[in-house]
Amino acid sequence: MDPPNLRKLLQILETCQGLLEIKFSHVTMSDQSTEMLLDYLPQLHNLNLLQLSQTTLSLNSIFLLTSAVSLCEQIQKVEVRSQNYACLYFTPGKRKGVSCGLTDCCIRQVGMEQLCHTLRQCKDLSHLDLSGNLLDDEGLKYLLKHLPQMNLSGSLNLSHNGISQEGALHCSTIALSTCTQAREVSLSLNPEQKFLIQFTEHQEPRKILRLSRFNFQQEHIIRLATLVGQVPKLTDLILANNTVSLQGLQLLLNLVRMPSGMLRISVEEPWVTMASVTTLLDASVQASGNITKISISRQQSLLHIEEAFSQQTENPAVATFRLAQCDLGVSQTLAIRQVVEKYIRLQELSWSQVHLCDTSTQLLKTLLLSLLELKKLRLTAIVVSSEGVCQVASGLSHCNTVEELDLSKNEFSVESTRVLMGALEGKCQLRSLNLSSLQLDDLALSTLAQRLRGMSLLHTLDLSNSGLSSIGCCYLSDCLRDATNLEDLNLSHNKIEDAGVQHLSAILPTLLQLRKIDLSWNGISPAGGRKLAEALAFCVQVEELHLGANTMGDLMAIRLAQNLPHHLKVLYLCSNQIGTKGTLSLGQALARCQWIEEVSLAENIFAEEILPLSKGLLKLRKINLTSCKINDRMTKPLASSLVLCHDLEEILLSTGWPGIPLGTKGPLN
Repeated sequence: MDPPNLRKLLQILETCQGLLEIKFSHVTMSDQSTEMLLDYLPQLHNLNLLQLSQTTLSLNSIFLLTSAVSLCEQIQKVEVRSQNYACLYFTPGKRKGVSCGLTDCCIRQVGMEQLCHTLRQCKDLSHLDLSGNLLDDEGLKYLLKHLPQMNLSGSLNLSHNGISQEGALHCSTIALSTCTQAREVSLSLNPEQKFLIQFTEHQEPRKILRLSRFNFQQEHIIRLATLVGQVPKLTDLILANNTVSLQGLQLLLNLVRMPSGMLRISVEEPWVTMASVTTLLDASVQASGNITKISISRQQSLLHIEEAFSQQTENPAVATFRLAQCDLGVSQTLAIRQVVEKYIRLQELSWSQVHLCDTSTQLLKTLLLSLLELKKLRLTAIVVSSEGVCQVASGLSHCNTVEELDLSKNEFSVESTRVLMGALEGKCQLRSLNLSSLQLDDLALSTLAQRLRGMSLLHTLDLSNSGLSSIGCCYLSDCLRDATNLEDLNLSHNKIEDAGVQHLSAILPTLLQLRKIDLSWNGISPAGGRKLAEALAFCVQVEELHLGANTMGDLMAIRLAQNLPHHLKVLYLCSNQIGTKGTLSLGQALARCQWIEEVSLAENIFAEEILPLSKGLLKLRKINLTSCKINDRMTKPLASSLVLCHDLEEILLSTGWPGIPLGTKGPLN
């Protein structure tokens, strides 16, 4: 379309009212016509979309279309594909960031100066997609060196631009070094050819470099180590499937030098699954920085090493030592001994799903005796003999600096569990104790109760699924009278029943800091529920109440509703045989709980009434009403109530609501 004819058309379109879209198809647009078209855009106030399809655009016309984002503030997005399709999207209000995509447009290095000049004019560029062009190494380097002048705040896609392995290494470090807003660079070579850069609106203190599908030989690893040291504030180097051998990893760890700060190196390679723990640990201690974390996951073929670099000379220290899903045999123990002898200031020991032979448990005992600064100890789902448990308990008895102890998900014998409970004496610094799924008989509970008396700082106690009986609950309740700092108490999936609730209710008023209590699945009847509700009236700081899967009924719901804590955020009362009266009382009480976020009343009987939420719960995000008998008469008032809950994200319903399929889940529209 020549300029004179285009001008006539645009003059006509300028007079049209309610114009929303303009589409040109199978027309020829010269650079002069493209420029004229753009000049008229500010006068087309109601324009929603401008599309050019089945046409041929010169590179200059493509750059002209790109410049439109600076000329017209209503343009939200520019999309150009393969030089024969272009689309400009408009927004009626104030735009928030501009997206620009010039994909498969045969843009080469020679066009980068003009393109960079054009992009610099846009002050609110958010996303830029230049994938599928012909920039090669030099064109990409030119673009990245001018990146700080482009004000990008979202992402930059440079995939499929013919980058080489050497160019990829160089470009990734340029992007992270020169642009303070660059947060993450992700590069993957053949066959993916992916090159993505993520940005933030402000200077980013954490920078991440992901490299995958490279073919790293020794010379490349040396180059990588040098480049990594030149990136200020690099915090994460993630290497996945790059043919990095064990020797290559050792070389990288030995050569990487950072001015200061923390660097996390993650290596995902098939050989991690097959290599012995001894070999992996031996490789990890080659790191030039001070190791603060070693984590091995056989399932993910992942080795994760965290090291700290400091300008000051100091003794190296391991702060965290983790093993996951490993078999610690006799051959592995030497490496662990060397690690701990070198890094005696270990602060966190975390072993999960680890198989321990008797020699390894003897070593673990030695470690626990020597770690004078240990703060966190986690031994979960481990496989160990009864003799091994005795060794662990012997070492644990000397760990009096521990603040967090997790022994959950272990299948120890009753005798072994009793031995472990005895090892808790003197743990006066303990703040968190997790014994979930560790079977505790009444004798073990009695021993635990004695040890808990000295844990005045304890704020989290998890005894869920531990076989806790009403007798055990008596021992526990008596010792918790002085646990004035307790905030989180989880006794779910036990058998405390009404007799246990009687003891627990007597001490609940003394737990003034209690924020969360979970007594789900405990066989509590209406009598016990009433007693519990009366005691909870004194726990004014409670934010989460989990009382589901009991049979406490209406009387409990009514008593509970009379004194629901005003700061309550989560209320779970599913499967409690709550009927009409209890539902009405709870609904009226919830209207006063303006911080409530989650409510579950699933598997109760609403009968003739429905939960009244007439005032609306402004913070409510999720409500579960599955398997409640909601009839036709209830649906309209329920919908009217829920529509007032503006933050609601998820509603769980069931076949009780006519026209709603089973298990309906989703946001309220």
